[in-house]
Amino acid sequence: MDNNIEHNPSMLQNQGADWTVEVRRAADFVMSYWALLGIGTLALSVIAMHGYLVGEAIPLSITSPDVINGLPALFILIAYAVFILTCSAALPAMILLSRSKALSRSLLEEMLQSGSSYSNNEHKVRGRLTICWCLGLTVPAIIVISLLYWPESLNWLWYLGVFVTATLSFSFSLALSVRQMLPLVWKAHAKEKWGGFIAYGTFQTLVMINLGAIVESKVSAGLIGILGFLIISMLLLSIFQMAIVWSIWDVSRKPKPIIRAGGIAGIVILVVCTMPPLNQVFVGYAMSSSATGGRGCTVFIWTEESKVLPELRSEDDRLKSVDLRIPMATRDIFYTRPWQNGVSKEIALVPSASVAKVMECDS
Repeated sequence: MDNNIEHNPSMLQNQGADWTVEVRRAADFVMSYWALLGIGTLALSVIAMHGYLVGEAIPLSITSPDVINGLPALFILIAYAVFILTCSAALPAMILLSRSKALSRSLLEEMLQSGSSYSNNEHKVRGRLTICWCLGLTVPAIIVISLLYWPESLNWLWYLGVFVTATLSFSFSLALSVRQMLPLVWKAHAKEKWGGFIAYGTFQTLVMINLGAIVESKVSAGLIGILGFLIISMLLLSIFQMAIVWSIWDVSRKPKPIIRAGGIAGIVILVVCTMPPLNQVFVGYAMSSSATGGRGCTVFIWTEESKVLPELRSEDDRLKSVDLRIPMATRDIFYTRPWQNGVSKEIALVPSASVAKVMECDS
């Protein structure tokens, strides 16, 4: 009987988890290991801050009072950034787990039930779904980017038309994937969840816009190079979305789901804090955004009596700074770097008393 429950999604659905008990169990776990969790949080914050200071070449000691006092807030901001970005990137894939009143099973449960033996076909279902999902992201993305780089299409569609085209393309790709996975019942799901399909296309378009902007800002090659990097990015995004879906599916059907989910989140934050590329992105978001009020490129208006380096003053207006990056700031000092495309390790220290006004760059 236990084996049947383990390998039957519908029985697992009916069984369900007593979330009141699970919340109490998670609270008991936190109360029992609060000291260990606190030490781990502090250690990860120190490692993350040290990696960021070294990576950005900021001349500030890790033992500085400003750094030490900010470590708890840093961990909170890193966890917040990881949570928001993960949810944003994985949100389109949640349609696979959603249910409706007319259809008791989700798309994922329907796919797992489509075979005669769940235990034997699960890996095949995961593989086929991942392939369909990858194609459903990369093909529409290539079409949309091609439209953006084709001047005639912009003259005909405008940017709003390209956005609508992208939304419909992603929605249609989802319908094709569902048809491929569920040839017998896909019409019922498409009819019942057509609004969800459109929402999926919209969310996926927004994710692609942000991902495409990152790729274009990091890649200086032409259209072919951007398309190559975009295809790789879309493949990684699709695998990431599938990993989130299957993780939610697996964790929610095992004992102690909240504790298991917390463990997975802890591993993700551990990787973010210790790996240099991710460390620079997430710690940089926390430090730079708080230092500049969310401005990426920053311009200072100097006070009349300010004494700053000549290269930090604009040639057109000496009371105005050049475009600056602010990777970090303390109570009295802005750590600044002139905005440029190349990598520079030069940091200029600007006293906060020399700054009369903070603005965004004109560009």
